[in-house]
Amino acid sequence: MAILRDGVRNAAYMLHFADIFTNEYIVQDVPRDGNCMFSSLAIALNRTTTSSAAEVRKEIVEFIRGHMQEVCVIVSQMNIGK
Repeated sequence: MAILRDGVRNAAYMLHFADIFTNEYIVQDVPRDGNCMFSSLAIALNRTTTSSAAEVRKEIVEFIRGHMQEVCVIVSQMNIGK
């Protein structure tokens, strides 16, 4: 999430991170190779092979391609950057 100008949202965001660090969450480094989001998802899904990030990425791309109209509707309704 980008730095927020809205103090309320920013405070909620910081409380979320405080919750992560004080509960039973594990902060784990992932490779900085352009696939960090997919590596993180692979870890969250308990996928442990070395090709897990690539597999997750492939599955997501296949899903988006197979559901393009639905994905476009969802993305068009998002308030990105507002």
